[in-house]
Amino acid sequence: MIEIDALDVFDRWARAPREPAAVQGLDLRDRRAALEALRCPGTLFLACRLDPHVAGHLVQHGAIVVPDLDGRAATVHRSRLYAPEELYDVFDPERPESFHDCLDQRIYRQFLLDGKGRPADISVGLWQGLHDHSISDALLEVLEGRRVVSVMGGHGMERRDPGYAVVVRLAKKLAQRGYLMVSGGGPGAMEATHLGAWLAGRPDSAVDEVLAGPFAERPEGARAGAEYADPDWLVRAWRVREAWPRVTDTISVGIPTWLYGHEPPTPFATHIAKYFANSIREDGVLAVASHGVVFAPGSAGTIQEIFQDACQNHYGTTGAISPMILLDRHYWTHDKPVWSLLSTMADGPRYGELLALVDTCDEVVQQVQRYEPSWYRVEADPHAALEVELRRALKLRDNWSIARVEGDAAPSARAWCGMGDAARAADWLFAVGGDDWIDRDAAIAFWEARLETEAVAVALVRDPRPPRPLVSRDLLAVRIGGHEQLWSASLAD
Repeated sequence: MIEIDALDVFDRWARAPREPAAVQGLDLRDRRAALEALRCPGTLFLACRLDPHVAGHLVQHGAIVVPDLDGRAATVHRSRLYAPEELYDVFDPERPESFHDCLDQRIYRQFLLDGKGRPADISVGLWQGLHDHSISDALLEVLEGRRVVSVMGGHGMERRDPGYAVVVRLAKKLAQRGYLMVSGGGPGAMEATHLGAWLAGRPDSAVDEVLAGPFAERPEGARAGAEYADPDWLVRAWRVREAWPRVTDTISVGIPTWLYGHEPPTPFATHIAKYFANSIREDGVLAVASHGVVFAPGSAGTIQEIFQDACQNHYGTTGAISPMILLDRHYWTHDKPVWSLLSTMADGPRYGELLALVDTCDEVVQQVQRYEPSWYRVEADPHAALEVELRRALKLRDNWSIARVEGDAAPSARAWCGMGDAARAADWLFAVGGDDWIDRDAAIAFWEARLETEAVAVALVRDPRPPRPLVSRDLLAVRIGGHEQLWSASLAD
């Protein structure tokens, strides 16, 4: 189903609709003639403004019309994520109290009146669910094709805390290396994540200057661990936005919830996926982290997230296993001794290889950069699972394509080697992309590994056919039990 969120796209589709569409958030009151001529069963009109008679006509001819509920500050369906300028639509730094008049707080007050996560009115519960579904859909569009790193940590971490600066620096370094930074979108360690991405492209000294200024100065008598409750919390952040505008097109995504609506969303996130249902948000902020999660010091919420992420990795529920990096050794081994249990639980499962306990932002960056997603995919198909094993064993990164050679194109491994029946796979292994022999002892562990209860032997054989320019081609001869397969590996152009 195609998605339409612009009037010009709608006009082109309406002239000759060939398939149902999801029409999202458009004002179509002046498109009456086109809509009355429309016959496209199954088309969705989500939070569109329609003449009532036209809406009835569309439903009569098989369309599904989902209108907004009257008097709601939030719409039932969004085609894109929130922006901080939208959630803080009427905020004036000269009037800190104007925060309470902003869209974010108007929605929050309505959420409280509705019963928070348990609305008494079924229509409100349905409306909230549809809103959150549209947020998830818009979030996936933003994250598609991106290398995502999430940072979890305490909302009570203050801006003057040394740990806050560490998170800012690691987020800045990762953002500058092309990673998209994601967090729970609130204050504390979450805010530090987005401030780091916001400052991407600036000298490292910019972090020192920002944190040494009024941004980190709290009012006299302010309550420790609750900086977000300071009346000037948002003002100080807004002043940094004005004085230090972004110098790159780097984006970051905050994923907060109105369940904790008393904690304002960080204005440093360029995109905000704000949910009503905290359960969807909690699972999502971890599940989208394709390149790992960094856990800064935090309390109950952060500890819950550590084991929730461990569960995702343990069972491979997201289709891949990704790094879990606990930041601050002393904190995670003494203050909140999570590391002992977590590392014991991960001893044996593959995600234990991706578990790290570190102290510095440079260590975090190193852990993230060494991760190769294609080695940690979770595949149900035997051939796909074998591909993962081959990639891991031969250290083939994503710049190598690899595929099984089928049918007549797949002669026996011995025929390709020309070594006769007595040749053993471990005796004719070549290095990928070169002519150096691979250390046989280093490969023994893989030769003796078992895949689906059968012994696996593998060899990389030089393709005698001339390669294309700038492309190195090799053949992987794989013996599974008594059967041979041939796989091809190609270095990307």
